Amino acid sequence: MRFSDRINTFLFAVMLIPTTNLTDWKVEQFSGVPKNEVTASEKGIRVHVDKSAGPLIHPLKAITKITGFKISGHFLGLPQFAKASSQGEKGFDDYSLRVGFVLSGEKTLTGLKKAFAANWVKRLYEQAPEGTGIDSVRFFNVTQNPQQIGRKRLHPATDLFQEEFFAEVKSSGPYLYDIQFEKPIEIVAIWISIDGDDTNSTYDVLISNLELHVLLK
Repeated sequence: MRFSDRINTFLFAVMLIPTTNLTDWKVEQFSGVPKNEVTASEKGIRVHVDKSAGPLIHPLKAITKITGFKISGHFLGLPQFAKASSQGEKGFDDYSLRVGFVLSGEKTLTGLKKAFAANWVKRLYEQAPEGTGIDSVRFFNVTQNPQQIGRKRLHPATDLFQEEFFAEVKSSGPYLYDIQFEKPIEIVAIWISIDGDDTNSTYDVLISNLELHVLLK
């Protein structure tokens, strides 16, 4: 039985994530990296990148099992590369859209490990409901490097980030991605990254709609 056949026996719902305000979002910063400028309007969340980066985090109220997601908006520019094939290498690790999910797990941050952790690492672990932990962040990346399509990797800077390259973008314009997972995942937060600090790029990304496909039963 295919996964798509098997999940038809379960009950689903669509969880709409707010994009017209930042009330439930946290705009964070990586140490030593300029912070993205993030605003919201009736058109959606707009991320302005100016040689900058930073996580955009939406915590969930409880551990949530999802089977996929849908996101749409507009790329108003892209990271600049002399060669697209260099994207992802050291010094060229910028992407116009990384849609990430903080996976529920057993890892916690305590003691000396917590005392010496970077602020963004502390923020990551804070997404777990009290008494629980995390596993990692699973990212779905839009890439300008066609060689990456279909590939997966552990991020070279941290084993907390798992990345999958699922779509290619060649130029500015509207986007819509509707992704169905092979297996459901249990998450505690959404983590979106949009960056230009490695390539000194300046551009904007609009997120007009974001929804999770939630498994209810």
